[in-house]
Amino acid sequence: MWLLHPVPAADRRSTTNSRIFVRRTRSVRGGQSGFGGATPRTCLRSGIPVPADISVVGFDDSHLARLAHIDLTTVGQDIARLAGLAVARAVARLEGDETPAGEQVIDPRLVVRGTTAPPR
Repeated sequence: MWLLHPVPAADRRSTTNSRIFVRRTRSVRGGQSGFGGATPRTCLRSGIPVPADISVVGFDDSHLARLAHIDLTTVGQDIARLAGLAVARAVARLEGDETPAGEQVIDPRLVVRGTTAPPR
């Protein structure tokens, strides 16, 4: 498995440095598209071709993920719908109206781009 680990701040030459350790895996998932955008670059610099040897998936489908040179597969959310629901719930609470108990789950979507390969 290849494990990517951030370089401690004192050792950084740039904000995108990562160390790659010597075990192998077929995929890595980042917490946001910024991480996911830096990961393919780090892999390629380390001789690990993306997506031939490793698939990379980000989360949030930001504008960075959509850039042609990054082309990051990502998990996207319906931000407009999430914001609308949050605002409606906040307004209802401020006006003293009843609000639904518990969570409301909005299904995410997988946006497949150039950083993932088919399962092997």
